[in-house]
Amino acid sequence: MKPDIQRRKVSEQVVDRIIEQIREGELTPGQRLLNERSFAEELGVSRMPLREALHALQQVGILEIRHGEGTFVSHYDPDKAGRLLYWHTLLSARPVYDLLATRRLIEGEAARLAATNATDADIERIRDAMVARERAVERGTDWTIEKEVTARFETDRAYHISIAKASGNAMFPQFLAAISSTLRVQQETSARTGVFVQDVTQIHREIFGAIVEHRADEARDLMHDHIDLVKKALQLVESQQGESEE
Repeated sequence: MKPDIQRRKVSEQVVDRIIEQIREGELTPGQRLLNERSFAEELGVSRMPLREALHALQQVGILEIRHGEGTFVSHYDPDKAGRLLYWHTLLSARPVYDLLATRRLIEGEAARLAATNATDADIERIRDAMVARERAVERGTDWTIEKEVTARFETDRAYHISIAKASGNAMFPQFLAAISSTLRVQQETSARTGVFVQDVTQIHREIFGAIVEHRADEARDLMHDHIDLVKKALQLVESQQGESEE
């Protein structure tokens, strides 16, 4: 057993070293790593722990292994981080609400900052996304038709991302992009209840109005109310499912 434990420790050190090289700019996105033998010699380790480290970093999307070409540092891709969050959410009920709590903090602050920092172009993007989402709701959604479901999700997503971009904090839209898959599950689940659809439409308009009129604290509080509404819808679905199973 000792060799395996020791090898695992070395591979973890290699992971840390590669991440450090990326952080310090020694390795950059798109750059090809040295071949396995040369890289192992450079790091002063054997090829086995290096191979384990490369595989681990590939699994989380930091490295990309292209067969026949080599191993490359990945470019930033929010979908990769999003997939990890999505699978984590599927494996347990609790992360759904943890993620909602995180959204509440980040999107609330994004709305507050948007009310202060939004340009005319930002305001126009938020308005366009809001109107597009309302039109999608008015048309109704046949939940058996993927195209209609996607259109409704994308207009809602565009509304939230346009506010995040208007905040002036570049990390906010990246966060929403990263959790896109999980957002879709949340939004579809809550929308299927049909209970809060018009409430969401109304609160979207109120958030927009607060941003336009630079009422920063109100914009934040309204976004909190919006996320709380999503939480209520998800809890309603859970309770209905629980009743049907009894």
